[in-house]
Amino acid sequence: MSNDATRASTSVPVNTASASSSDFHELLPRLTKKVFTDLGIWMTGLGLLMGIVFPFFVMAFGVPSDYVLSAKFFAATIGAGLVVGATNQFLSRAVVAPVCDS
Repeated sequence: MSNDATRASTSVPVNTASASSSDFHELLPRLTKKVFTDLGIWMTGLGLLMGIVFPFFVMAFGVPSDYVLSAKFFAATIGAGLVVGATNQFLSRAVVAPVCDS
């Protein structure tokens, strides 16, 4: 079986999800008129939140607060969260956008 035939036989129609898209519409408000821009904002915001919360999570595992509660550590975790959010935005545009355009 060719690679194209395998992809065709394993593809799933878009509208087979158990929850409709309108169920999630109320969960996160639209910020712009562009879906991928909204997605990028929410993913970057989640990365920022994770970067802020992570130092406290690390302290729960016994890392001394002298290391964790420093500006340098906070900057590193917030920076990492923002990089993850931006990377997710890039991946969503690279993987999902071409499917939406076709």
